[in-house]
Parts: sequence; C-alpha cells; structure tokens
Amino acid sequence: MKKMYYLFFPICLLTSLHARENPRFEQHQREIPSVQECYSLVLESYQNKNWNKVIEQAFLLLEEYPTTAFAQDVLFYLAVSYFELEEYEKANEFFSNYLKKQMTPKFFEEAFMYKFKIAEKYRTGTKKAILGLKWIPARQEALDIYEELTSTLPNHELTAQSLFAKAELLARGKDYKASIETYQNLIQQFPKHFLAIRSYVEIGRVYLIQSQKEYANQDFLELATINLHRISASFPSDEAIHEVEDMLLRMQEVYAKELYEIALFYHRKNKPNAAYLYYKRILTIYPATLIAKKAEKKMAELHLSAEEESHA
Repeated sequence: MKKMYYLFFPICLLTSLHARENPRFEQHQREIPSVQECYSLVLESYQNKNWNKVIEQAFLLLEEYPTTAFAQDVLFYLAVSYFELEEYEKANEFFSNYLKKQMTPKFFEEAFMYKFKIAEKYRTGTKKAILGLKWIPARQEALDIYEELTSTLPNHELTAQSLFAKAELLARGKDYKASIETYQNLIQQFPKHFLAIRSYVEIGRVYLIQSQKEYANQDFLELATINLHRISASFPSDEAIHEVEDMLLRMQEVYAKELYEIALFYHRKNKPNAAYLYYKRILTIYPATLIAKKAEKKMAELHLSAEEESHA
C-alpha cells in the first residue's frame, strides 16, 4: 500500500506543478466558453479599454475558434490593444494580419489609420524594441508603412500625408534626391492639396541645404528657381511663395559670398580690374542680396576710370 502511495504522490505533484506553470492547462480543465461568449468578452473589454483583458480573450478565441469569422475580426481589436499599450511592432503585425485575412475587412480604413499613426510614432522618435529594450531607431519601419499606405490607397488623404511624412524622413536621413522625388509625387497626385503647397516649400528647403553643402554646384540654384516658378504658377496668391523666395534669396547669398571672397582676394592682391569684374558679376546676377550691397561699396573703393571699368 505504501508503495502505491509513493508512486501516486509524485504523479499528482507533477500534474499540479504543470497546471500552475501552464495557464493553458488550467483553461482546458475548465469549460471553454462558446465563440459568441468569447467575442462578447472581447468587445466588453475593448469598450472598457481594458487592453490586457482584450488580448487575453482574443488569444483564447483565436486558439479555440481559429476558423470562425469572429477570429478574423478579433485581430483588429488585438492590434488596437497593442497600440494602446504602446507595443507598436506587435500592433502593426496584427493590423497586417487582419488586413490579409479578408478581401473586404470591416475595419479596413481604421486599420490603415492606425498603421499611419504607428509610422508617425516611429518618424517622430519612438524606438524599436530589441530584447525588450526600445533603443533602435525605427526609420525603415516607418518608410515601409508609408510605402504600404501609398500603394494600397493611392487617392486617399492618408496617402498625401504619408508621402509628405516619407519625404521629410528621407530628407532628415540626407537622402535628398529621394526626398525631392517624393514631394514631387505628392504634388503630381494631389495638385490642389494644401500639402502640395508645403511640398514646394520643403523642396526649396532641401535645395537650400544642398547648396550649403556643395558650394560649387550652381544646379541647386537653378532648380530652386524652377521650383519658385512652379509654386507661383500653381498657387499665385499663396503666402508660401514668400517662404520659397526667402530660401532662394538665402541660396543666392551663399553663391554671392563665394564670388565676393574671390573679389576680395584680387582686391587685396592689388588687382583692381579682376576684383571689379567679380564685384560687378555679383551686382548683375545677385542684385537683391546683402552681399551685393557690400560689393557695390567695394567697387567704389577701387577708383577705376571709366575706361578701366569698360575693359574690366
């Protein structure tokens, strides 16, 4: 009898420990609610914003009733719950799963709205979690979501916002060519949208940044001038034109300064004719700049005769 007791006791103990360490074991020991009951509990928890409870009930439904229509809809509530808990990677994953499960999902537009919000979180600095630590920038994840939105909803308001955000993110990453192309795509797809106006402004800003990095490349000035003509033609009365003009003027200051430095070099070397030539060029090409006023004063200091000026 004692032998039977010693044999039976370890089995009971192991069973008890297994049940304690594995919640699924306990679930299967008690009666599983029907799919309708599970779904009702998900909705009730969702309405009460009890996100952890939503996740718990959603996984129970997905495990017990994976082929039902309820299982498809519950993916949306699961994704929203992860979003509200700021677990954006899981949220994006479940939104994607939800959108793939059905041809016409009930919450199609809402799911993409949340995806856009996730991309914006990443764009504005939310880090990607690795090994439980949120410390890796999620720039590429944001770009991927923007790309998904623009390809799936080509004429939607979210696409205009996604293109603008994507272009800004590309510019921040110094991918200037791709940034300008994205702004131009937005203008082409949404020519009357207010973000089209802002895109012209941001294109001007990117050209300004490039001009400050590559002083010798005058192409940026020409491209910025074309950009000004385009916004003036498309939105002739918009105040944003002044922003583009101001940035173009700042670019002109950059290039005028380069000529001015050369003119000063010749001026100091007592080569007045060469100095005069560069001062005059500044006045001719960049007359609205502050550098032009300095060049005009320096020209007066040269005291060249009329004949010398004509030959300069």
